[in-house]
Amino acid sequence: MQNAITEPYKYHSSGRPLNVDIALPQNHTSSKRYQTLICYHGGGLVCGSRHTFIPLYLASKLRRLGWIIIFPDYQFLPEATGWDIRKDVLDLEQWILKEQNRWGIDIDKIALSGTSAGGYLGALTGITWKTIKPRAFASVYGMVDVTSDWYSAKKQPGLMMIGVPVDMIQEAKYQKYYKNDREVVWDDRLTKDDRSSMFMLFIREGIYPKMIYGRLPGKNNGGGLDDSYLQPLNRIDSSFPKTIAIHGDKDSAVEISDSYNLVERVRKAGVKSEIIVIKGAEHGLMPEAMHDQEWNSVVNFLQRAMKSQD
Repeated sequence: MQNAITEPYKYHSSGRPLNVDIALPQNHTSSKRYQTLICYHGGGLVCGSRHTFIPLYLASKLRRLGWIIIFPDYQFLPEATGWDIRKDVLDLEQWILKEQNRWGIDIDKIALSGTSAGGYLGALTGITWKTIKPRAFASVYGMVDVTSDWYSAKKQPGLMMIGVPVDMIQEAKYQKYYKNDREVVWDDRLTKDDRSSMFMLFIREGIYPKMIYGRLPGKNNGGGLDDSYLQPLNRIDSSFPKTIAIHGDKDSAVEISDSYNLVERVRKAGVKSEIIVIKGAEHGLMPEAMHDQEWNSVVNFLQRAMKSQD
């Protein structure tokens, strides 16, 4: 995002930083306290960066309304596992607690958002943060129901995803990424590898749970925690933030059932939840400006959640 400030929120064991971009509203002063949106990027948990696959249209609207916007890095599969990503989520919370006064973050008025795989990070944050209790969560065509057959069952030949014939993807090309000595990646702009097809490969082969839970030899497997800690929908309770999902009904990459299931689980927990369905829209809802009315509804939902005391 334009004029964002970049700084590390943690350091990997290799010594390399995982960064956040902090976009401040106009006339920002640390003497005030600001509503804050955490924006997790998409990329199937395998690619992307805090500059790509982000809910930029939503974030820009809220920044103009005086919000702070934060875009974090996080580690990617398959070099890392969901347990490593969960640790990133926890470390981001600690950074916010430490830096809240410096930036003027109101930790009682934080909302979460994420596009595609970023929706998984948002939902994971909602069940994982220990001290900060986010008020709201906007899942933007979010990949949230990682236990569903879409992620865990091998697909029949002929699968098309976002116009790509998935049968053409060669798994052998990506075997090297599974090796334990591969350097962990969290910003694909810094590599020369094309990682984007791994998302489609993992869908085709039904191996997302294996990669997330750390089923490859030598990978972080949670150290005794059960898999439910990486299954946000199975751990939602009354402490989960108010939730709104926006999704296209023609999404061929992340099925719209993810959003329906998220909203239903949140509602069953006794928490307010809504879904906005964009008729005929593919993954990405592009161009976003075509759906300005719907984005305004998301903005209004988040604004109301910041004011509500229930």
